Amino acid sequence: MRPLKLAMTAFLAYKEREEIDFNKLGNERIFVISGKTGAGKSTIFDAISFALFGTANLSDRDSASLRSDFASGSELTSVELTFKIHDQIYWIKRSPKQVVPKARGEGMRSIPHKVELYEIKQGEKKLLASSVQEAEQQLKDIIQLSVDQFRQILMIPQGEFRELLVSDSKKKEQILQRLAHTIYYKRVEERLIEKQKELEEKAGHAEAELVKILERVELNDSSKTLAENLAQLEIKERELDLAHLDAEQALKVAHQKAEEALQQVTHAENTLIDFKELETSKKNEQMLNEKQDEMTASAVKLKQARKAEPLRGMREQLLRFDEKLKQENERKMQLKEQLQTLKLGQAELVTKQAELQKESEHAEKWRHNLFQFEELEPKLKQLETKKQEFFKAQQAFEKIERHFQEKEEVFRKLSMETEQLARKIETKTAVQNTKYELLMEQNNAEKELSTLNEKVKQAEAIQTWQNQQQKVLAELEINQQREKEQAHVVEEKLKAVQKEQAAVLAMQLVDGEACPVCGALDHPHPADFHEASDEAEALEAEQAKLESLKKMGQKLEEHNRQLLWQMGQGEKLDLEELTNWQRRAEELQTLLKDQEQEKQKIELASEEKARLTEENAKKLQQKERVSEELSALQIEKESKERIRYATETEIRLLENDIPEKLQSEETFFAMKNKIKLALDRFLENEKKIQEDLNERNEQVVSAETELKNQYAYVDKLKEEQTQEVARLQEELLNRQFADIVSLEEALLSEREQEALETQVKAYEDERLVVKERIVQLERKLKEIEKPDLEQIQAAFEVAKLERSEKEKAMMESRENKRFISEQRQAFIEVQSELNQIAADYADVGLLADTAHGKNELRLTFERYVLATFLDTIIYHANARLAKMTSGRFELKRKLDRAKGNAQSGLELEVFDAYTGASRHVKTLSGGESFKTSLALALALAEVVQEMAGGVSLDTMFIDEGFGTLDPESLEMAIECLIETQENGRLVGIISHVPELKERIPARLEVTATNDGSKTKFFGIE
Repeated sequence: MRPLKLAMTAFLAYKEREEIDFNKLGNERIFVISGKTGAGKSTIFDAISFALFGTANLSDRDSASLRSDFASGSELTSVELTFKIHDQIYWIKRSPKQVVPKARGEGMRSIPHKVELYEIKQGEKKLLASSVQEAEQQLKDIIQLSVDQFRQILMIPQGEFRELLVSDSKKKEQILQRLAHTIYYKRVEERLIEKQKELEEKAGHAEAELVKILERVELNDSSKTLAENLAQLEIKERELDLAHLDAEQALKVAHQKAEEALQQVTHAENTLIDFKELETSKKNEQMLNEKQDEMTASAVKLKQARKAEPLRGMREQLLRFDEKLKQENERKMQLKEQLQTLKLGQAELVTKQAELQKESEHAEKWRHNLFQFEELEPKLKQLETKKQEFFKAQQAFEKIERHFQEKEEVFRKLSMETEQLARKIETKTAVQNTKYELLMEQNNAEKELSTLNEKVKQAEAIQTWQNQQQKVLAELEINQQREKEQAHVVEEKLKAVQKEQAAVLAMQLVDGEACPVCGALDHPHPADFHEASDEAEALEAEQAKLESLKKMGQKLEEHNRQLLWQMGQGEKLDLEELTNWQRRAEELQTLLKDQEQEKQKIELASEEKARLTEENAKKLQQKERVSEELSALQIEKESKERIRYATETEIRLLENDIPEKLQSEETFFAMKNKIKLALDRFLENEKKIQEDLNERNEQVVSAETELKNQYAYVDKLKEEQTQEVARLQEELLNRQFADIVSLEEALLSEREQEALETQVKAYEDERLVVKERIVQLERKLKEIEKPDLEQIQAAFEVAKLERSEKEKAMMESRENKRFISEQRQAFIEVQSELNQIAADYADVGLLADTAHGKNELRLTFERYVLATFLDTIIYHANARLAKMTSGRFELKRKLDRAKGNAQSGLELEVFDAYTGASRHVKTLSGGESFKTSLALALALAEVVQEMAGGVSLDTMFIDEGFGTLDPESLEMAIECLIETQENGRLVGIISHVPELKERIPARLEVTATNDGSKTKFFGIE
């Protein structure tokens, strides 16, 4: 992530819109952010962090307190950031939740947290998110870092620079997971665990299935192995095979015995049947002999019937004549009776017609009444309709009246509720109005507390520096004394060396020749050698000590000057007031806590007011709707009333036209129907009597004619009957029948003749068959005794029972054989499956345990990859750390197992070349920790960038920390940072250290004024 442009409006130290264009840096990749304490240098980092994550860079800074104290009421706090990740450019604008004065009227209003995120392509903006939740999700995918990871890697605030260095394995794991993209290794690890559990479950199911199989065959011996149990199962199967063969053989023998017994039973039964048939045949023969006379008579009767058969037609013709005469005579008597009846009916109808003429006057009156009823009927229907309309109108009026009263009651209740809510809102408003005063007091207290804390911090720092200065001055005084003493020693040693040099020259002097030192020709007192001859070497040693003391003095003086410069940078403070400042700071902290509680109460009141206001608005809207409904109901009510009155008037007019006793529809139609029924009955009777009389006259004439014809027909039939009787008498004589009676006795129907003939023939046939069968059976049963069937059947039942038992035994043995064979096969299959599972588990189980951290180092697969990733970072970090510490420190990853079940593998330690031992990074001093953290952070950015992953680490911001370094370490740290920019990485540093300003030309100067802070770049083209 690389910032391109930052704009802050009413944000912390910046009153109005302050824009920082990082593009102005051009080719500069490292710059210093400088300015006085409290000017707003760290605020730049807070703004970037807030824009991206909605929270300031310092974890203890509340987003709600980001609004500038300099800002006017009309100016809203916001941050705009244009940044680049890879080749994509994004623009985000974020406003914190803030309380500002109302635009109209008095009081304050709350503005919620807002955010907008756009992607910029070819100068055009594409909206990605317009809500806080959407923006957080989008930024999470874009940046791929949390706010904590962002602080530890890209933008390291005051006091948190060493967090990545000293964090435990768990925290490092969370940071490195996203940077190294180890989610895939985590998934492999989880998949191995799932596969391991799956195989364990399968193995458990298979073992349980084996136990069930052995339990089913009653061989579950836990002391035996699977192979031994399988051998026992096979032995049992062979035993059951032999038992099945024995059962089959026994069944075969029993089946043969039963078949032989069945044959004996069948033979005995057949013999008994023959004996019984012989006895029956003899009885039948006796019965047939007894029926011989009867059969002879039947044969004679059949002969007579055949002789009388030709006269059957004549006899039947004669009988038909008798029947016809009888019928026609009966018909003649019926016609006579019918004619008498018709004449009686004719007389009755004439009488009724005379009586009906007397009622004609009543019929005329009924016709007149019906005419009146026809005129009144439409009015009656209209009256009934109007009554129904009136009833409906009355119901509608009553319903609308009830609805109107209900709405009036609702309106009354709503009025009371809105009045109560208005009073509550006024109460909450009064509480809310104190919020601005409280916020002002809180802001003042926070400002005062911040100022006091800064003073306390500065005073404590000055005290520390003064103590350090006293030590430095004391050491400087001692060093100066030692230097003075050592200078004296060097001077003495120098004199001795000079004397030795003079002695050497003296050895070369010749009288009369000039001295090379003074030029004299005479040499009265030449120098002599001392006893010691190593004065020159001693002089060099003492001079080296003197030089060392001078350098130490220079360092102490430099340290003293630095302390004096640091003490002179800030505001001149009266250190005697430190205790008062600390006491006042405690009071302010207590006051702020109380104010925060009061603020929470006000917030609750504001929320309650908002809820009540919303509720009141809803009630007022509801009240307005009810009022409108009441108006509409009033209009509808009046309309219903007019309809009801008009209907009632029409009903009174109709009731005047209709007689009172006929106003009831039921009575009206009952009377009308009664009159109509009487008239209809009269007319119908009149018509019917006339029609009946006409019909009866015709019937009388017809009956008289028919009776006359019937008399003539009967006479004709009698004459034909006499002629037929004469012909029959002649035929009887010819066929030797005495009279008609004897003929009738001889006559038989065709069916009777056939039956009689069949009976006679069947008798003869049966008699012949019986005689022949008796002869056959007597010949067959000759010399054969009657068998004892019960005894033979008993023997057969015994054999059959034995066969059934053997069949049952064979079925049981076959089932046992099948069951044991199936169980053995199932045992082999499950055992084979279990062996395959065990083979698979041997590989998967080891891999899963190893990947899950069940190894000597307690490293999971993912953590192993992370450790390798961390080793690469450490390798790059050590290159810089060695340069910054002159080869003294070297980072290492702890390989020791953690105690208990704690996760390990990502802890860091540092090897100290001075002591030759490794120690935990937490034991490093402030300056050492800073150098180590800086090396680690630079290496992390470098490695991640080389990996070209989804995380972009081409920017780093560092807030303070350089003040803890000595000049030599500071120089090395600067060189490392300068080298970092060669990779294109942008590095921003907040620092008061003068050396940084001198070495790094690009500088963003932050100037504090009484009207908010301002920024300006220096040292750039």
